[in-house]
Amino acid sequence: MAHNYDPDGAAEISKAQLEAARALRLRVVNLMCDLPNAKVGDFGAVSALVLMPFLPRVGEQIQLQNGKRCTVTKVIWGIVDQAEPDGETTFTIATPNVYAVLDADK
Repeated sequence: MAHNYDPDGAAEISKAQLEAARALRLRVVNLMCDLPNAKVGDFGAVSALVLMPFLPRVGEQIQLQNGKRCTVTKVIWGIVDQAEPDGETTFTIATPNVYAVLDADK
């Protein structure tokens, strides 16, 4: 899926990825893993749109592809407009934003 390392940017998902998520009955989740004690705008965090069968809960850990772990600190639902693959039809959806902090000892 799409990754983003720019603190002012956002990860993007392609129409094909969105269609695959729907076909697999997975939820598209915006996962943000930040460094401990980071402030808004600091570099070092990564955000990614990932496919998940369910949402992680606060306190659960997510192991990243590089083997490092992040602990979920909060989940915030955002309201966004989403376009259908035809590009003409749009609808409003609630999308989960999962915030996590990189574990220093992992």
